[in-house]
Amino acid sequence: MFGLPPPATPATARLYPLESIGGFPVANNSNFRTISKDGYKMLNTPQEFYQNADQFWTQYNKPWLDDLVSKKADIVILSDKSNDYLKYKWTKNSNTGQVEFDVIPGTSTRIKTGFGSEIEYMENLVQQGKYQWDAANGVYKAL
Repeated sequence: MFGLPPPATPATARLYPLESIGGFPVANNSNFRTISKDGYKMLNTPQEFYQNADQFWTQYNKPWLDDLVSKKADIVILSDKSNDYLKYKWTKNSNTGQVEFDVIPGTSTRIKTGFGSEIEYMENLVQQGKYQWDAANGVYKAL
């Protein structure tokens, strides 16, 4: 996490890699689940909802972000958004012990994690002039 998040408001959400947000009470919210903690809203879904990365992004992550963006919510990033180990799928080579990023077969394009897709989504909104990145506070702020 970069510094402290801003004070929580109903229009603030946090983005985490999914495995780091367990343990909070989960409330069912239409077709995805949202965790509410200290006024923040966080996406969390049970493992059985996951079939594959594309399905999960389309069915859960993107609609959740679309809803937050439609409300002009500020999005707090609690993980290092530039960390490739969080943004892309990887495995450790059992022979060399080296980390190898998973790529789309026949290309050198790395396969994004859910967190990587969320960051790409938000960066596209920055490019469109709908959000700006506040690096000092780790927040995408709605414009």
